[in-house]
Amino acid sequence: MRRPRLPPRPEASASSAHGKDAFLDAITGQIDTVSLETAEQQVRGVLHVVKAWVSDSDLDAALAQLPPDMVDLFS
Repeated sequence: MRRPRLPPRPEASASSAHGKDAFLDAITGQIDTVSLETAEQQVRGVLHVVKAWVSDSDLDAALAQLPPDMVDLFS
C-alpha cells in the first residue's frame, strides 16, 4: 500500500499568502474575544503535542512544506 505524499512545495510567493498571520486569523475567524496572541499560544500548544506524536521524518517532511513563519509555530 502506498503512503500518501504531500504535494510539491509551493513557491515562496504562494506560501506567504498562507503564513502564520493568515493561519491565526483564520483560526480566530470572527471571534472578537480571542486575540491573535492568545490564538498563537494555543496553536503552539497543540503543535507541541503533534510534534511529540509524529515521527521525525514525517514532521520534517511536513515542515518542509510550510513557510518559515509557520515552522516557527512548532518551536
